[in-house]
Amino acid sequence: MSDKSGPSGEKRKAQGGPSAQKHKFYKFQGQNRGGRGGGGGRGRGDRGGGSRRPPRDDRPDDGKPKLNPLGKYRSNPLPDILTAPGICVTTIMNKERSAEAELINYLERIADELYPETIEGGEDVEDEGVDELDFEAQLKKDLESMDQESKSKRFQLCSHDMICVIYINVLPPLSPYKLVRHIMEQAESSARTQLKWCKRIIPIDGTTKATVKQLSELAATIVKDGFATDNDRPIKYAIDTNTRQSDRLERMSMIHTVAEQVTLLDKGHSVDLKNPEKTILLELYKNSIGMSVLEDYERFKKYNPSSIASAAAQAKGKSSNTEGLESNRSSKKPDEQDQSRTQDKEQGFTGTGNPKHVYRERRAEAIASQYTQPQAQANTAMPSGGVVAGGVENGEKDAEIGEILENPPGDIGEDWEERIVDGKVERVRKDGQ
Repeated sequence: MSDKSGPSGEKRKAQGGPSAQKHKFYKFQGQNRGGRGGGGGRGRGDRGGGSRRPPRDDRPDDGKPKLNPLGKYRSNPLPDILTAPGICVTTIMNKERSAEAELINYLERIADELYPETIEGGEDVEDEGVDELDFEAQLKKDLESMDQESKSKRFQLCSHDMICVIYINVLPPLSPYKLVRHIMEQAESSARTQLKWCKRIIPIDGTTKATVKQLSELAATIVKDGFATDNDRPIKYAIDTNTRQSDRLERMSMIHTVAEQVTLLDKGHSVDLKNPEKTILLELYKNSIGMSVLEDYERFKKYNPSSIASAAAQAKGKSSNTEGLESNRSSKKPDEQDQSRTQDKEQGFTGTGNPKHVYRERRAEAIASQYTQPQAQANTAMPSGGVVAGGVENGEKDAEIGEILENPPGDIGEDWEERIVDGKVERVRKDGQ
């Protein structure tokens, strides 16, 4: 083997020799690569024919781009959370978009009911008297609602900066608290909810920057309106806080700031953490803070419609069981009613339809019967030695003089004597005695 190395690539080019990149032609020759019919190379989209796959076109037949159903609620750029009064919602993980869609549709129906004057195109629909025209007007309204250029005058979606949390701005004259309370009352009355992905739904009456001074100014306004009553009576209240992705304010600092504003009202309001009439809720997120005064905070399960519907369904089930028991008792005579109540009390019925210790007592009776039945059958059976139905004592009394009983149970009497014959115990009645 020679120690001399061949000429370099540049020297070979200068001398007119072959290039070092032997397969350069196959790398750069043509654009249709990957097919068996031409070009070498491995292309993804050209399998077997040499022609490229056409680009995906999501546009409908009319050539216009697809419309987002929630596009009318989105602006560019999206507003941040807690920058305006609205509704703060906690959702199931990775279901924020679904929660937005179902809640927006639900809020639109509630707003049509509570604020009919804000319905877009409502006057045109009322003027039409024919059903066909009503259908056309409704169809026109639906098409306008999907138009990206006409934005909603009721609700506005905010950016997604937190996991499992969405925020919807509520534009005036709509009230966030009135809308949310209507949702809770419907869940309680019907014992069901139409919201599958939403958990807690908290109305926010006012927002400000997360500083003690600005929080104090906001609390002075929110507390004054929230604690207003017809007779200026004192109210029992509590303060609750939620902090997300922020360390601007401490929890006790926020509580003391708001409580100071409640004290300045001079109405004799007192703190009651167990049974408050009103709850002041503070939502802190990054550099913003939201505040609202809520009623029936514990009754509405911290404003969770799913929990409200579940509790209402259980209450209806218990009430139906109680009504059934009372109707059965009322159909009986007074003496039978007293007897049935006494039996229910002995059996452990508490009056709510739920038996107390009934299953335990039934189990004990079943176990006892398993042990008592064989013994009773043994006593009442007819053995080979002459024991008759009625037990051992009856057998001994009915036995004749001189009769032998083999392996008799029980104690020996005065009229009997025992003896062992072939390893067996025999009892013989004495003659003449």
